[in-house]
Amino acid sequence: GDLVTLTLVLVTMVALSPRLSIVTMIAVPPLVGFVLLARIFLRSAYRKIRTWVARLNAYVAESVSGVALIQVFAREHLSKAEFSEINIIHRDANYDSIRWDSTLWAVVEALGTVTVAGILWLAAPKIVDGTETFGVLVAFVEYVKKFFIPIRDLSAKFTIMQSAMASAERIFDLLDDDDVVPDGAAEIEATSAGVGLQFDDVHFSYRQG
Repeated sequence: GDLVTLTLVLVTMVALSPRLSIVTMIAVPPLVGFVLLARIFLRSAYRKIRTWVARLNAYVAESVSGVALIQVFAREHLSKAEFSEINIIHRDANYDSIRWDSTLWAVVEALGTVTVAGILWLAAPKIVDGTETFGVLVAFVEYVKKFFIPIRDLSAKFTIMQSAMASAERIFDLLDDDDVVPDGAAEIEATSAGVGLQFDDVHFSYRQG
């Protein structure tokens, strides 16, 4: 929907004033460049968030299930300190994502404002000498604002997409795990009654490292 709106607004702007439309298009390359830059830092921030969310959940699960042992060894204060450390890193990772998300939004707004200022600066002399009408200028400024609204909305969706992609990477890493059980490592045989297991040449070890 945003792309359709963007296309229709752009066509209308070109129909109103091709010259002023070129001024609007000048803002697009730096915007695209910044979006590509923000993508790198946003993806990195969301990867870090997902990593520390997993560690946070794992630590809470282990602490809750082992709360009796924590109390037996009087490690409550140590457990709290460890949790706080993980939580602080997780919070800081969220700060990074929020910082880049808000910066991306601000850049879109700033470019929109600068574009409107540039159009007014170029169109003012044309209105004075009568080669451009005031009505066209007002209409064009409104269309420029409408041009940057879907871009701003797309930037918000882009941020959500980066978060989703960071989550998907972790899922695909798990699905792509190529750990293989060696042939003959374990053979299980069950009787027709559902009882009786036979293990042959069974080994257990930790992965190297």
